[in-house]
Amino acid sequence: MKNSILFGLAVALIVLSVLQYRSCSREKSLTSVINMKNDSIRIWQDDASRWHGEALTAQVTKADLQQFFAMEVEQIRKDFDVKLKNVTAYMQATTDTRDTVLMKTDSTTKIIIQSPSGDTAKFQYTDQWSRFDAVLTPKQMQLSYLVRDSVSFVTAYKRARLFAPQQLTLQGISYNPNTRISGIRNITITPPVKRFSAGPYIGYGWTGSAWAPSIGVSIQYSLLKF
Repeated sequence: MKNSILFGLAVALIVLSVLQYRSCSREKSLTSVINMKNDSIRIWQDDASRWHGEALTAQVTKADLQQFFAMEVEQIRKDFDVKLKNVTAYMQATTDTRDTVLMKTDSTTKIIIQSPSGDTAKFQYTDQWSRFDAVLTPKQMQLSYLVRDSVSFVTAYKRARLFAPQQLTLQGISYNPNTRISGIRNITITPPVKRFSAGPYIGYGWTGSAWAPSIGVSIQYSLLKF
C-alpha cells in the first residue's frame, strides 16, 4: 500500500513537471516574439569604418510562425520555391549605400572623361566598391552603375546588461564602408520534439511489487526532454 502511494505521488509529480515545462517553453516562445517585434535595430561603425547592425531574433514553432508572422509566411510562399514545412529560418535585411565621391585619381580610383565631339561626352568612375559609366548628349544622359558589397551575419546569445537573461540576436556586418545595414528581421523555427523512440534501455522502475533495475528493448514515449 505504501509503495502504491509513493508510485502515485511520483507519477503526479512527473505529470506536473511536464505541464510546467511545456508552459514555460510556450511562454519563452511568446516572449521572444514580443521582444523581437518591439525591438529596434542597433547600428554602429567599428574602427575600420564598417557598418554593423544587430536585432533580436524570435524563436518560434511552425504554428506560432503562421500565427504571429503571417506576412513573412506569405512572402516565403510567394518568393521562394520551398515548402513551408521544410523552412527552418527566415532572415531579412535592408541596406542603403551612400557616399560623396572625391574626383581624385589614386591607386584604387580611375576617372576617364572623353569628348570626341562637341555633342557627346563619356564619363567613367571606378573604385574598389563601385563603377559608374555615363554617356552625355544634349538631350539625355545614360548612366550605368555597379555597387559591390560583402555582408556576413552571425546568430549568437547576448546579454543586454550584467545578470540580464541571454537573448538570441542576429548581427550583420557590411564590408563596404559606404553600405549601412538599416534593417534586420530574423526568425528561427524550433523543430518539433520527437517523443516516440525505439531501442534498448537500461533503467530502474516499479515492477508491480518493488523497485528494481531493468534492461531490455522497448518503444518509448518521452514526456520530458532536456
